[in-house]
Amino acid sequence: MDLKRRGRCEVHIPLFVPQTESERREVFLAMARKNQVAVDPAAVPPLPEGISGADIESIVVQCLREAVIAGLPAPTPEILRATAARFVSPDYSLQKELQELVAVREATDLRFLPERLQELRRDPAKAAAMERRIQELSALLREG
Repeated sequence: MDLKRRGRCEVHIPLFVPQTESERREVFLAMARKNQVAVDPAAVPPLPEGISGADIESIVVQCLREAVIAGLPAPTPEILRATAARFVSPDYSLQKELQELVAVREATDLRFLPERLQELRRDPAKAAAMERRIQELSALLREG
């Protein structure tokens, strides 16, 4: 099945890790709703830069587990802060870089890209360098 070919799926919308503290908070609250975890929006702890939505969901689930262990109906602000502070994201830096570059390459509208990445599609030299980096990362990850 060739979903990327034009005519199969006309719009390719890339998903990137949340870029700002506000975006990370929004994702945290969305993941709390998804996992039916009651969280006061004012209690959402600071979240580290560069974490993915999956990382944020992992923090939410860990908070819920801590609350259950403590016999609480929902995580307290202290549990939220402590859990977020000790969270360590797995280091998949090469995979993340490859995923981001492929998302930039596959996007069908520049408006879908953060401003910092739009130049990779506008400038032919940067687009070529991006494609070389995608090939390089793909080869490195196949070897590993």
